[in-house]
Order: sequence, then structure tokens, then C-alpha cells
Amino acid sequence: MKILQFCVAADKFETGGILVGHYSKTHDVAHVSDASGPPKDSKSGTTWFRRGLYGMQKWLLRLWKDDHFYLSDDSKELARLLLAGKRARTRT
Repeated sequence: MKILQFCVAADKFETGGILVGHYSKTHDVAHVSDASGPPKDSKSGTTWFRRGLYGMQKWLLRLWKDDHFYLSDDSKELARLLLAGKRARTRT
């Protein structure tokens, strides 16, 4: 899974990025189609992460043309939930 790969690469540091996809017709379930990973101008420490902006606008505009939209920022906490077998859901 892509998010877990970003977490492994970050090692002891926090990491993050953007989740994109679409919502169900009833708007109660988010279907995640991709994760960005941390932009190269992001900053992080062992207990914090500040997502950069480099390349995000171009990436998001390309995905929006195919009806994939910003859902949420992702993080190591989301990866922990996924590893624990819990369902991660994004609501508006």
C-alpha cells in the first residue's frame, strides 16, 4: 500500500500528503484512489509534519479532470489505523 511505503521511507519522522478520490452517491463513504506522499518542500520532525505545496496544484488539477478530488490530508496516524484493521472513513 502506497501510504505505508511513505511511512516506512520517513522512518522515525512524521510524514503526510493528500488523499484524492470521490464520495459515494450518498456522500457517506470516501473512495480513495490515490495518495500524494509528502511534497519535496515538506518539513517534519519526530512528532510533527508540515506539508509543503510543491507540485500539488499541478497534480490535483490533473486528477480533477478525471473526477478525482481532494478528500483529506493523510498521515502516519491513518497508516496506523489501516494497520490496526480499522476502517478509515472521510466525511464532509
